[in-house]
Amino acid sequence: FSVLEAQMPKLFRTSERFWAVVFAGEGAEDVGGPFREHLATMCNELMSTSLDLFVPAPNNVHNVGDGRDAWVPKPSSTSPLQLLMYQFLGCILGGALRIGEPLSLYFPSSVWKYLTFHDVLDTDVEKYDYLCRQFVEEFSAFDAAGPGAEEAFTDAFSTQMFTTQLADGSVHELIPGGAGIPVTLARTRDYASLVMNARIHEFDAQLQAMRRGMNSGGPSIALSLLSPDELRLRVCGQPDFTVAELKESTTFEGLSPFDRRVTFLWSVLEDATPVKLKKLYDQLL
Repeated sequence: FSVLEAQMPKLFRTSERFWAVVFAGEGAEDVGGPFREHLATMCNELMSTSLDLFVPAPNNVHNVGDGRDAWVPKPSSTSPLQLLMYQFLGCILGGALRIGEPLSLYFPSSVWKYLTFHDVLDTDVEKYDYLCRQFVEEFSAFDAAGPGAEEAFTDAFSTQMFTTQLADGSVHELIPGGAGIPVTLARTRDYASLVMNARIHEFDAQLQAMRRGMNSGGPSIALSLLSPDELRLRVCGQPDFTVAELKESTTFEGLSPFDRRVTFLWSVLEDATPVKLKKLYDQLL
């Protein structure tokens, strides 16, 4: 980013590789392999806590629901420099779409929906934070409870204020001064609605910057013509594949398909998670 920031977005308006890669101590000419490895290394760094840009989605942290391998933008990363870095990433996404180089980025559906100008819904929140959706539904039904509800609510939520915790653990006030305003039984639906709205829009600043970067290489209408799944497929490639599909496309040189080492390889792959298979697929490319 430091080296190339001044050259965005024109650097990514191409159907060729963005740059050539030479690894220190290696004299091989870059005909695609080193470039792809460089992109894969960048993606691995993005899908980690090495940078202050993305965090594991709550479903990833708690190992529940869908998207247990997903990462989301860090809601509190909103400095001008950080937003420019998100925009730079958007340029890379747009460029990768053009040159057909898949990126190993694991985003939930809400990210791809935002980038393609689709509305993000509460059902999309569930795909990266199942417990939040469950909490909101239960909280919304509290004011419809029968006798004793007031006492039960007070016992369970006496310290609950008009705040919520975002994906990175930061506390967000739902209304001005919300940290000092307790939630009452009569306002449970208001509170639940505010929580869901905050979670739907918690990444708006970061995703807007990414979308700005993607749009810088062409008209924004091009993105709006794609469905979220189509954009994800074009940027990241096929999310998973079966071992049977891999077997069908495998050829052997100097080795029998029935060799014990080959048998062991298939056995290991059959037990691998989708994320590990995707990493293997990226290496094969």
